[in-house]
Amino acid sequence: ELMLTKVADSLHRRMERKVIQAADLVVTVNRAMEMEFLEKGAQRVVVISNGFDEADVIETGVATGSKLSFVHIGTLGEARNPEAFWKALGELVAEEPSLTERVSVKLVGKVDHSVFASIEKNALSGMVEYVTYLPHLEAIKEQRNAGVLLLLVNNTPTAKGIVTGKLFEYLATGRPILAVGPKDGEMADILRETKAGVVFDFSDFNEIKQYVLNALEKHQNRLLMVEPQNLASYSRKELTRRLAKNLEQVVEQH
Repeated sequence: ELMLTKVADSLHRRMERKVIQAADLVVTVNRAMEMEFLEKGAQRVVVISNGFDEADVIETGVATGSKLSFVHIGTLGEARNPEAFWKALGELVAEEPSLTERVSVKLVGKVDHSVFASIEKNALSGMVEYVTYLPHLEAIKEQRNAGVLLLLVNNTPTAKGIVTGKLFEYLATGRPILAVGPKDGEMADILRETKAGVVFDFSDFNEIKQYVLNALEKHQNRLLMVEPQNLASYSRKELTRRLAKNLEQVVEQH
C-alpha cells in the first residue's frame, strides 16, 4: 500500500536482507514475521509480542447494566469493518425489534465512513453510540464496563499474522472478547491459549448471530464472564524480562 516504484521496492528489500543477515539478534512481534526473517537469512530471531500493564489487570466479574453492550476501542477503518457482525445484529433486530432496548454497541475512536454506511444499511443507527476520543484511563474504564469487547483485524492477505496491541489491553480487563479475523491466525491462538474469547472468520455471519444470542442470555442471567488463563506471559514485566535475557546472551557471546 506504500505504492513504491519497482526500483525503490527492490532497494528496500536488499537493505532489509543486509540488516537482517548482519544482526546478532532480530526481535519481532509475531511468528509469521519470525519465519519470514529466518527465510531471509537471519541468524537468530526471537518473538516478543506486545503486552499489557499489570496495573490494568482486574479480577474477572460480570458486567453491570441492563443492556448487553458490545464495545470497540480504537480506530475502525474500512479494512476492519465487521460486515458479518453488523449483518448478524441487523437480522436479529429485524426478527426481534425489542433487542434495540436490550443490546447496544459503542465505538470509541475514529470511525471510517464505510462503517457508518454498514450500520445504516442494517438499520442499526439507533443502537450505536460514537465517541470520537477518550483519554487512555477513560478508555480503560470503558473496556472494563463492556459486556463484550469487539476485537477486529484488517481483512487483508497478511491477516493471519496480525496481533494488535489492543488484544493485550483487552486481556487485562477480564471481559469476554468477540474477535473477527482468521480462525487459524496468531490472534486466535492467543485467545484460545488464554481462554479470553472466541474468533469468528470475516464471513461467519451465522456463527456471530448465535454468539450474540448466547451472550444476551448469559448477560440476562448474570453469567457473562470469562476466566482468562496464562496471562502472566503477556505482561510487560515478563516480556521485558525476556528481552533483557536475550540482550544479555548477545553481550555474552561477544
